[in-house]
Amino acid sequence: MNKKIIITIISALCAFKGFADDQIDQYEILPIESLYSSSAFEFLGNIDKDKMPEEIIKNWQPHWVIEIKQGIEMPMKINAQSDLFHIGAESLVSNITFDKTFYIRFVEGDILFSNNLKIWKSFEKFFTGQVSASIFQDTVSIFGIGFQAFERKEDQ
Repeated sequence: MNKKIIITIISALCAFKGFADDQIDQYEILPIESLYSSSAFEFLGNIDKDKMPEEIIKNWQPHWVIEIKQGIEMPMKINAQSDLFHIGAESLVSNITFDKTFYIRFVEGDILFSNNLKIWKSFEKFFTGQVSASIFQDTVSIFGIGFQAFERKEDQ
């Protein structure tokens, strides 16, 4: 192969890599554990805490990225509503521990996920898994809901 062609290919790859790295620099990373105290959310001021999620969505900036770091542990609440059942908004279930670092963006109403800040995917394309339900007996009957969620590999 001609040396000029090889140099051109290498130059193009370096330029592309530089472009990809520049894309990462365009984001403002907001760690989930300090999200509400972030300077990006100063606009919340004295807003009632029940209205904060609505205000955040309304004022969300496309360059903001939520970072969920490996090892972070947080309390988890579940709120589910359907025509068959509901789980109350104040149901504190347990703690959730994140085993891998990943990122979340909100773009034009879509929630996107990434593990490298370069490739962004919808929930369905980022995760795979299953949901299960069970009923068992302790001192009372207990209804259990479980789910498994794994990062989807490219070949899935």
